[in-house]
Amino acid sequence: MRMTDRKRKAILDAAVDEFVASGYDGTSMDQIATSADVSKRTVYKHFASKEELFAEIIHNLVGQIESVPEFTYDSKRSLANQLEAIALEIVQAVSDPGFLSLARVIVSRLIVAPEFSQFMSEQTARIDARLADWLQLAHSDGRVQIPQADVAAEQLMGLLLSYAFWPALLGIRRQSRGQPQQAYVKQCVKMFLSAYMQS
Repeated sequence: MRMTDRKRKAILDAAVDEFVASGYDGTSMDQIATSADVSKRTVYKHFASKEELFAEIIHNLVGQIESVPEFTYDSKRSLANQLEAIALEIVQAVSDPGFLSLARVIVSRLIVAPEFSQFMSEQTARIDARLADWLQLAHSDGRVQIPQADVAAEQLMGLLLSYAFWPALLGIRRQSRGQPQQAYVKQCVKMFLSAYMQS
């Protein structure tokens, strides 16, 4: 990794830590520079503003889920097994403590700065699109009947996030990991596929 890339990563990592610790409004570019052990000038060389830095963090956060390797469709593998693998990766990603900490900062920022909402919507839509593409391939393969893959993707994401993300984000329920997650994912996939495998 080049020095420039290392410094950029150090700035992003420091920004995440500072945003989680102090919130968006409570974090300054000076704090981020100190935490990253770089000059303030270096921070501004990579990011023109705190808003731009925050947007990059959101982009990277969504990218953690979007990069799930199981999104690759395999016509020879069981649909249930493939979809369970995808769903479990998503559930594990969004219930990760680090992910949740940063997500709380992002959600709190969206409430007071609605201009971020459109950007956030565009970022999360990338995940739905990846899932919709997978479902469309399964539909084209004749293995499921999904006339609107984008709608179906939103339905499945709703099932997953209502269990693994929102309750934990709001502190309503402490998230259980491991076996409980796998069992829930299996039930979701079974219910989802049973609806779309009907003629």
